[in-house]
Amino acid sequence: MAEAGAVRFALAIADDPATLEAERARLLKKARAAGYQLRIRDGAAAKSAASDPVRDSAAPATPARAADDTAVDEADDNAAAKPKKESAAKARAKPARGSTLGQSLAAFVYSTIFFAAAVGAGYLAMHGAEELHARTGTVPVFGDRLELVFPSFVFALGVLPTLLVYRARAVVYALVAGGLAWFGGFAAWTRWPFVHARTMEALGAAIAGFLATLLVLGLAGDAKKQGPASRR
Repeated sequence: MAEAGAVRFALAIADDPATLEAERARLLKKARAAGYQLRIRDGAAAKSAASDPVRDSAAPATPARAADDTAVDEADDNAAAKPKKESAAKARAKPARGSTLGQSLAAFVYSTIFFAAAVGAGYLAMHGAEELHARTGTVPVFGDRLELVFPSFVFALGVLPTLLVYRARAVVYALVAGGLAWFGGFAAWTRWPFVHARTMEALGAAIAGFLATLLVLGLAGDAKKQGPASRR
């Protein structure tokens, strides 16, 4: 480095117009002896590097540039994969229309069968309670309230099993609708007495309103999924 600096200093003095010819010749001779060819090689290398675009394009990328390119590629891959993941998740979360219809109909048939069994059991229990009351004068649990025997069997054997195939909120909504239907049937008995007992007609309207509400809510998606997937 010191030798190159001395050569440059000597050349600068030799290029000065005020320098005498004898002094200039001596400095140039000294510069050649000290390595003046270094300056020539340096200049030629700089020119070739500046005028060679192939070398510049073929130059290896720096670590920072390579890291940036990798980050951009990963971001592009993630952006391309995200819509696919979202669509796959929506496809898994959205139940098929046919399966929903099948589940709702199966749940409704299940509930109807249990209500039919509950009505039959309640009818037999009511007659048995009347016979027992006639012989003993009382009925266990119910005492003299024989009118509660039939509704109790219907609730225990008809309403409670629906929780196995419908969500709890659907059963609650159906109970509300059944209660309103009970009042409607009770009020309509005076004009349209389909059965001899007013409470029986009101109870039939309540059962019809309860099951109809469950059918509608089941079609809306409140029927529980049946099968191995629902037990996981």
